[in-house]
Amino acid sequence: GFVDVGKNTAGKVRNIDGTFTVDTVTDAASAAAILNRMSTLLGVPTGFAQAGDITMSTNDFGSVFYRLRPTVNGLRVMGSEVVLSTDSTGTVTSLISNYDAEITTVNHVPIGTVDRASKVIDLIKTDLLSDFGGNPSQATKDAFFATLDFDTELVIYHEDLNNDPQLAWRVNVTSALDSLHPSVGTRY
Repeated sequence: GFVDVGKNTAGKVRNIDGTFTVDTVTDAASAAAILNRMSTLLGVPTGFAQAGDITMSTNDFGSVFYRLRPTVNGLRVMGSEVVLSTDSTGTVTSLISNYDAEITTVNHVPIGTVDRASKVIDLIKTDLLSDFGGNPSQATKDAFFATLDFDTELVIYHEDLNNDPQLAWRVNVTSALDSLHPSVGTRY
């Protein structure tokens, strides 16, 4: 068969459409092995693919997708992923790489005005209060905040490819369904 290869601006492989290896992929470990053998072509650090960072999904046609979502110093990277696709027998059919080696250069220690989760939550609470009409009492504010759950995670944000990767707080705000102030949640 034919193989079509696309490259990024640095001349590294961005995508491969077609079977480019005789090895079959049957699990996250075998997917990681193939990705690690291709690291030089992808322009990424040797050994970048860890089986524990790879999830697997299957579509209705039997195609299997091994999605590598890298971590750096224990932090999840939002964006900058690699997807290896196979048919139902494990024959590799394509690869797409958004991996950016710059994620490994991001300082992973939060500094400045939001150096810990509690400060981020305070900023979000201020933002949430800005949506309140009038001048609610402190008791009303406290009752509202008591219904909320703030799930914080320090991540490397690289979903905006027009900007360099950077350290960021990812915060999901949700409330209980039986709350007086129910919400489906929001992400900051």
